[in-house]
Amino acid sequence: MRFGNDGQLCLYYKDVLCSCFPLHKEKYTYENYKYSGEYLILETMKGCPGINIKHQIYTYMHYCLVHLKRVINKEHISTKDHKFFCSALFALVKLNIIDEEDCHLRVPLRACLKVRKVNLK
Repeated sequence: MRFGNDGQLCLYYKDVLCSCFPLHKEKYTYENYKYSGEYLILETMKGCPGINIKHQIYTYMHYCLVHLKRVINKEHISTKDHKFFCSALFALVKLNIIDEEDCHLRVPLRACLKVRKVNLK
């Protein structure tokens, strides 16, 4: 698990922890991660004008399910896949398919340090 100087963003899908990202005050803010979902939607609409929103929703949900299965089966998941999962999940939040409170948890730095101390013992 990676911790930033402002804590950590934990992403859940169907109540399973799927990805964790560091939070920093300047570069990796919660708003930047959230914007990645909006950016994914906009870029898909610009780059592929024939793809409608229903098809996008299906694709994002399918990717999240594939990612979830890989997490459950403890298969290797690359950093790129974790980043795309973050974008797909926040795209579903932006499209009001998933409730925002159900899919993420912001862990402050103080709590991250407590977890790190427990794991080191």
